[in-house]
Amino acid sequence: MLAEKREQARLVAGATDLMLELERGVRKGVRTVIDISRLPDLDRISLWEDDTIHIGPLVTHNAAAASKLLRERAFALVSAAWQVGAPQIRNRATLAGNWSPPARPTTPSPR
Repeated sequence: MLAEKREQARLVAGATDLMLELERGVRKGVRTVIDISRLPDLDRISLWEDDTIHIGPLVTHNAAAASKLLRERAFALVSAAWQVGAPQIRNRATLAGNWSPPARPTTPSPR
């Protein structure tokens, strides 16, 4: 579907910014939204063998705030995740979508 729709399609997980932009008519040309939020294993927080914390791209703010591993090893991240929006937003918005500028629908592409 993505190959067929090309520039008219967007892959989304949280889509908290994009959905508002679409409703307001700010994001022109987007005709198809493909939700990837249920892809398996991308919503995990784990400790790798090299003692590195891995946060999957579909981890939501609430999942980060509730993570025992992050509370023990990255409390600043837990605190920041807890302060993002209302509970409804934290349940849907992903860390990757909000903290990775190229992935954010509201961030202009670098030219």
